[in-house]
Amino acid sequence: MTRGDRSPWPRGRCGQGVVGDNPDDRAERAEDDQALDSDPGQRQRPGNRSAEETAERVRELNERIIEASNRGGHVYLNAYERTLKSIADFEERVAGASQVDWISAVANAQANFTREIAEAYTQAGREFLK
Repeated sequence: MTRGDRSPWPRGRCGQGVVGDNPDDRAERAEDDQALDSDPGQRQRPGNRSAEETAERVRELNERIIEASNRGGHVYLNAYERTLKSIADFEERVAGASQVDWISAVANAQANFTREIAEAYTQAGREFLK
């Protein structure tokens, strides 16, 4: 027995069993071709209607994905902004609790810087998501 005889694939000519290769499909394609030949001004094949419907469904899906991404982006920005503001508040509490003036000054400066960065970053992000 040769290696080819043990193949798990059915024997037959190449292309046998290919989708669209049965007589009914060939007849349908022939009808479509005749419809095009009978009306030379016709630019769309009869099957293009389903392609257009598919394209419309893809467009709608893309729009929903973009909307969901925008909502997710806003949720992320809001959470990021709250987190940075919490950090800034903590830095201010550290500054207020410190007995050393220069540590208080540095902690307050850091808190202000954190708030400004949070505001700038989230504002730029929201502009981008518009």
